[in-house]
Amino acid sequence: MEKEQIFELIDDDGNVEEFSVYDSFQFDDKKYVILVDSSEEAILFRIEGEEEDDYIFIRPDEEEFEKISEVYYGSE
Repeated sequence: MEKEQIFELIDDDGNVEEFSVYDSFQFDDKKYVILVDSSEEAILFRIEGEEEDDYIFIRPDEEEFEKISEVYYGSE
């Protein structure tokens, strides 16, 4: 059984929240991950700057989000 991957993210106010990985995928040579918070809300992030276990999660702008959503949901 694979261990659930958990990330702690810090918001702009300094609050820490844990997220679990729902899914991850690549599109247009970029890596994306769907994280789920404690209230089971799913959030899409683009992963930038992977170095060892240090990741930078970027929220896509509206245009990128719509493009990725079409590709992701169109593949189901």
